[in-house]
Amino acid sequence: MTGASSAIRIDFVKYLPIEIVSVILDYFEVLELFKLLGVSRAWKNRLLAFNKLWSNVIIHDDDLNLIVVDALADIAHKVERLKLRSVWGDDTKNPCGRKIFNLIKNGAFLTLERLDLMDYTIPREYDIYHLLDGVANTLISLKLKPPESEQFHPIYLENIVSICKRLEQFWCPPNIAVSPPPRSFSTQAIIHGNTTIIPTTVTSTSLKQLIVDPDGHTPDHFVKRIVSLCPNIRRLSIQRCSHQMLDVIQQHYGNQLQYLLFNASHGTSWASSCYSKWVPQVEICVIAQQQEQYQKPEGRDNNKLIRREEKGLRYLSVYQFPKSSCVSLIHQHEKTLEELHLSFVWMDGQMTDEATTAAFETIGKLTNLRVLGLDCCFHLPQTVVTILTRVSVETLHSLYLISIDLSTDRRVLPLIKQLTHLKHLFVGSMTKVDYNDLIQLIEHFSNPSPTSNSSCLQTISISGNDLILDDRLLLAIARIRTLKKISIIDPRQITEKGVDQFCRTLQRLNSGSLRSLVFERVHTVSNTSLQYLALIPNLKKIILRYVKSNKLTREGVTKLLGDRVIIHDEAYRSTCQRYL
Repeated sequence: MTGASSAIRIDFVKYLPIEIVSVILDYFEVLELFKLLGVSRAWKNRLLAFNKLWSNVIIHDDDLNLIVVDALADIAHKVERLKLRSVWGDDTKNPCGRKIFNLIKNGAFLTLERLDLMDYTIPREYDIYHLLDGVANTLISLKLKPPESEQFHPIYLENIVSICKRLEQFWCPPNIAVSPPPRSFSTQAIIHGNTTIIPTTVTSTSLKQLIVDPDGHTPDHFVKRIVSLCPNIRRLSIQRCSHQMLDVIQQHYGNQLQYLLFNASHGTSWASSCYSKWVPQVEICVIAQQQEQYQKPEGRDNNKLIRREEKGLRYLSVYQFPKSSCVSLIHQHEKTLEELHLSFVWMDGQMTDEATTAAFETIGKLTNLRVLGLDCCFHLPQTVVTILTRVSVETLHSLYLISIDLSTDRRVLPLIKQLTHLKHLFVGSMTKVDYNDLIQLIEHFSNPSPTSNSSCLQTISISGNDLILDDRLLLAIARIRTLKKISIIDPRQITEKGVDQFCRTLQRLNSGSLRSLVFERVHTVSNTSLQYLALIPNLKKIILRYVKSNKLTREGVTKLLGDRVIIHDEAYRSTCQRYL
């Protein structure tokens, strides 16, 4: 018994090989590692030798104490990514916050490359520019979001890029302004009180990614100053600007721009790809494009593929756009576009179906398009048909249809059936479609013909807000044997028996490929349904989002499905608002 106790109390940090210790410590959170630094001097010296452990640090104000601050001071020179959430530099909130900001200001973070400040408050004796002086030589990525109480103080883009000369990525705060009022015409930055004044001749050649999402309207002069201030932008997301600025952006950047999100919402989960990972996403469905989806499709020749080094726009998402400018932009980059999202809300002029169709008919074949998203095309059925005829059936693998009336033109669904490489299908809310046509489309994927070259659908997400999402349709989805991810959102006509039959069919036909399942506002889920899901061995993630059922309890669901289940409710939403 004594030997067993001694084995349990062995000092693993001291006696185990360094490779094994590293594997064990990878399971600890950073805040837990901070506590381990205080165990003994020997532990501290050995733990500090693991540079990888300290490269990424996330701290929330609730976690701040003197132990954390002292530990952060010890490992500051090893930190490469630092995220601070709701950290206040005001002593009235938490005196530890001021100490962390002083560490940054005094240059303790010698290797810091990425700084993310969310709901922060800078100490009163200096401003954000003084803070950035301490990391100006190493910082390449910066994200700022002050609390609403501090957003009446503008933060100037010219000041930021002048201080952080290596900055490549910048998420602008809502209180961003382009430049301070002119006070000096010197070629050097001058400090006036607590504000750094930067001359308008400053340019940033290193900045490649820029997200601008101000509280109010983005003035035209602000956009024009951005294109002259940041001549080498490759990825640009800009909100709340006038239609004419789309032409200004295109004329200035031309083919060097790879990613453009113009007046489009950041929260749209369908705008997610290998080109938009840097856009903060709120996951509302299981659709998530991965890098592997942009590899060469089967059966295609390498010579037909676009080369990565070829210049041209690859991602385009526009909302409230002028028809002529958008069509001209698509036409110019029709050979390089890989992802295209169009929202037809509040287009200029007379937005008739005939005029819009005629405009898009001037576009050639989108031979390299992988992802297509169409939103708010209620009165444009011919336009939807025209755009679908422009895509290549051999390359398009993801299709997102949101707020579209497909019931008035029945040519759309047959065109979808012709997409031989379609892997991901999203039918969003407020989408109207003939029920029988939708059943035939789902059965097309569930019963592929060997001679039809039908695609192997891997992901499907359907919202029942305006669709007739009933037991029959749900059962047809369950019969698609190739599905890896399924998302059922807000079904209005599904019964408890239908959900049970759906889960039973999945367990019987799809237990080999299914990896993820989402039930959102599916209030007819029962223990019987979950028991069938528990028998699917490869099903690693089951998300129950806002599911209210008197027959289910959180404890019972967790006991049945273990760590495979994720339950999202109002408490989860509050947690997301804190950490995201």
